[in-house]
Amino acid sequence: MRGTLRKDEVEVKADYEGGSNSDDASSIGKSDILSREGVDPVLSAKMHLVNNAIDEIGFTGYHWKLFVLNGFGYAVDSQILLIQSIIAGKAALEFNPGFKNGMTIAVYVGMLVVSVISAQLYCARR
Repeated sequence: MRGTLRKDEVEVKADYEGGSNSDDASSIGKSDILSREGVDPVLSAKMHLVNNAIDEIGFTGYHWKLFVLNGFGYAVDSQILLIQSIIAGKAALEFNPGFKNGMTIAVYVGMLVVSVISAQLYCARR
């Protein structure tokens, strides 16, 4: 049974090779970069399948919310590190810490803990 293909595998193979089973919505066989990747035809067919599904779904309100929230998350992370870099030298002069990089480590550990807790709370709601 190793040499036999199922019907869906034959359709995927025909689509990948530019056969007659491809429809206009499919990006397989077109002149895009992904169709020229002949290294792994199964992987390429899977990539095209996922890309076509994403194109069919479109950019919904959920995606806009995700885009905005991630943007704010990246902005806050950048601001935290910027503020930390500005005050680290003066804080070290004022408090004379025994551990030189303690503030930087505290910032990164704090961001890690908050992100893990936020992810757990978000997943618990779903």
